[in-house]
Amino acid sequence: SDAALEAVRKNAGKSYAAVANSPTPLKATPRYTAQINKLGDELAKAADEFPDLVKNDAILGLRQALLKEEMTPSGAIAVVRKLRFDAKANLRAAEPDKRALGFAQRRAADAVDELIETNLSRAGQKKLAESYKTARVLIAKTYDVEAALNDTTGNVSARYLAGIMDRGAPLTGELKRVAQFAQAV
Repeated sequence: SDAALEAVRKNAGKSYAAVANSPTPLKATPRYTAQINKLGDELAKAADEFPDLVKNDAILGLRQALLKEEMTPSGAIAVVRKLRFDAKANLRAAEPDKRALGFAQRRAADAVDELIETNLSRAGQKKLAESYKTARVLIAKTYDVEAALNDTTGNVSARYLAGIMDRGAPLTGELKRVAQFAQAV
């Protein structure tokens, strides 16, 4: 049920709060900087040829906003939540510019998540970094299940899970097996 999924998210969210309260400053790594600089690169070739037609100022603004040398854990957690929320809305849009921005926002959230984990691990907080990653994966799974859930019957659609896996969702474990089974049928 939706309530059960929300309870799982709330419990997993405790790891987010622990990270947000960490005193460890998050310093940009070369990998993070490279990931942010590559946001929207799939349009770069076309933008070189058609600069007035393909240029996406929103992606350029996103790059600039995220190219920071240092951020707080609480700021990083807040920006990841915002990026994922905005990405979800933009990926549902019909306009190519908004969809491109949505993909860039999703990749940016992944880069910030990786930066959080890297900095925590380097600061000797490997257990907190692992807890955060585990919580992220679990929360993502609850959203996948929620999207595939039939509220009336309480059943989860295997075909829907197969469809989101086809679109690139990184399903793992049992959800991946269910999706693969649905693909084989």
